[in-house]
Amino acid sequence: MRRPGHATTVITGRETMDGYVMSRSRTRSRDYAFLGAAPPRQWWRSYADVADFEYPTLLVESDAQGWRAYLSGIHSVRTDAVGTTVRFTLVLSGSPADEAAPRVARLAARWLEDIAEGTPGGAVGSCLDRHFSGEDVDRLLGARDPEAAAETLRRLHQALEDVMEPPSGERTGGDAEADLEDGAVVPPSWFDAMDNRSSRGRFALWVDELLSGTTGRALLLNLAAEPADAAEIGPKEEPVAVLTAHPKATFHGGPVAIPGKARGLVDAGPARTTRRRFFYGKSTGKKVLIAAGGLVVLGGIAAVVWRLL
Repeated sequence: MRRPGHATTVITGRETMDGYVMSRSRTRSRDYAFLGAAPPRQWWRSYADVADFEYPTLLVESDAQGWRAYLSGIHSVRTDAVGTTVRFTLVLSGSPADEAAPRVARLAARWLEDIAEGTPGGAVGSCLDRHFSGEDVDRLLGARDPEAAAETLRRLHQALEDVMEPPSGERTGGDAEADLEDGAVVPPSWFDAMDNRSSRGRFALWVDELLSGTTGRALLLNLAAEPADAAEIGPKEEPVAVLTAHPKATFHGGPVAIPGKARGLVDAGPARTTRRRFFYGKSTGKKVLIAAGGLVVLGGIAAVVWRLL
C-alpha cells in the first residue's frame, strides 16, 4: 500500500542490521544497561517530551541513511531484587536491503498488538525471555567486547525469527477505510488512539513501507494526548503516523490530520482536521502580553459601562 507522493530512497552499501538490547540484572548493583555494546547514537532521546521510555513505546524512522526502530517497555517474566518487573528495550537499524527488515516489521506489528491487548509481557516479551535468559543477561551486562556484542546480535536475530505473527488482519490493515467518513481519505500525517483497530492496521502497513525505504515516521507516543502534541515532530513535509494509548478526553477519534503538517495531494481532503489552539507555539512572553492586553481591554470596557451608569 504505497501512497502517492511518498518518496522512496534507494540505499546501497550497508545490508546488515545493527541491533542492541537493554535490560537489567536481578541484583541491585546491576542496573539497566545495553548487553555487549551500546548504540553509537541515542536518536530516540529526541522524543523525550512525548514518550516515557520506561513504558510501552514504538518508534520507527526512515530516511536517506536507512531505517531505525526503537521498542521499549517490553516486560520480562523476570523481576529485580525488590520484585519490580524487568523490562527489555530494543534498538534496531538497517537498510531496505536487509533480510531482517520484514521480520522487524512483523515484530513491530506484534508489539503494537501486545500493547493494545494490555499485555506488555505478551508475545514479544515471552520471545525475548526465550532468547535472553536471566543468566544470559547477567553475563552479557558485564561484557564490553566484540564477542559479547556479536552474541547479543545473534540472539536478537533468532528472536526476530521466532516472534509470533500478529493476529489475522493486523498486518493487512483489515478494512482500513471502515472508520472514515464518506468521501474522506487518510491525510499523509495523522494522529489517532491505538484502540482504533483500523488505524493500528494502517500504522503496521506504514511501518512496512518505512522499512522498505519510504521516508517518514511511525510513532507510538505514550505522552502525546492530542494531534497538536505531534505538530513539531520532523520536517513539515515528512509524513508521520502517530498512535497514542492515552488520548485527551476531548479527542473524538480519528485518523485526524496533524496541524502544521503538509496535507498532501488528495482530492477529498483529510479524514478530519483539528485547528491549532490559539496559544499553541507562542512563547511565554507573548502569552503574558496577550493576557495583559486582554485585561486592559476589559478594564476600558468596564470604565465606559461605569460612566454610562
